[in-house]
Amino acid sequence: MDIDIPGIRVERINELYGGNMKIFMPVLRSYLSVIPESLKKASNVTKESLSDYTVIIHVIKSTSDSIGAEEARKMALELEMAAKAGDLATISAKNEALIVYVKELLDNAQKWVAKVDGK
Repeated sequence: MDIDIPGIRVERINELYGGNMKIFMPVLRSYLSVIPESLKKASNVTKESLSDYTVIIHVIKSTSDSIGAEEARKMALELEMAAKAGDLATISAKNEALIVYVKELLDNAQKWVAKVDGK
């Protein structure tokens, strides 16, 4: 089965799962179910919520890596480092771009999964 999802590197999936779709598909489905809520939680960052944001953005970073979404991982890593440094200016400037990018990734991945499932 060919993986044709914009934003997902097939090479990374092969590195992680040896191309085994029986392993990759549940990981992808988990990403599709968990990440939308994480994006909602990450959308309103304040100084008071920075600690929670750091955890949420770490989840987005790590799970994006687990599906081969390299650009999403890089974007989230930059935001995670900014959050750990207390850099709200960087987060304010770049958070929305991550959210938009990952929402598009989710949409593309969902369409691909529906195609694979024959829906």
